[in-house]
Amino acid sequence: MVDDGHASCPFVTASGCSVYAGRPGACRTYPLGRGAFTTPDGKHHEMHVLLTEPHCKGFSQGAPQDISAWQKDQDLALYNAMNDELLAVLQHPRIKEGHQPEAREVEIFLSLYTLDTFRNLLLDATIALPISITDSERQQLATDDLVLLRLGIRWLNHVLSQH
Repeated sequence: MVDDGHASCPFVTASGCSVYAGRPGACRTYPLGRGAFTTPDGKHHEMHVLLTEPHCKGFSQGAPQDISAWQKDQDLALYNAMNDELLAVLQHPRIKEGHQPEAREVEIFLSLYTLDTFRNLLLDATIALPISITDSERQQLATDDLVLLRLGIRWLNHVLSQH
């Protein structure tokens, strides 16, 4: 969220959500809130809260669903898995210590939400990767979003670990 005093979403424009088809897992999960964390032994955990806000009309329509049914209906398995992989960046010790990412780090982080932007940054050599990638990854970058996303997560983790 943008630190504008309203915690505004950077993807909401005057005409609505600019990334709706590829919206983040938190948006797909709504009206559930999903909290995820990794314990020191490397295990992922999650918890949920139900947000009942007056502007959400879904509570007055259709049959009630449990968490599993909602996640399946919203096709959240892959989103949750990728968000869990991103925990290594979000819960990086430097972030926990209050590190404020540089503008370029923020740009790369946000580009992971629009993978075509990240792909273009890589393919146009706008950014140089300080990590090694395999020949297989290099070939897949142009077409495989999961390979691209995982590379971006690795890149951010590397950048955070270098300081």
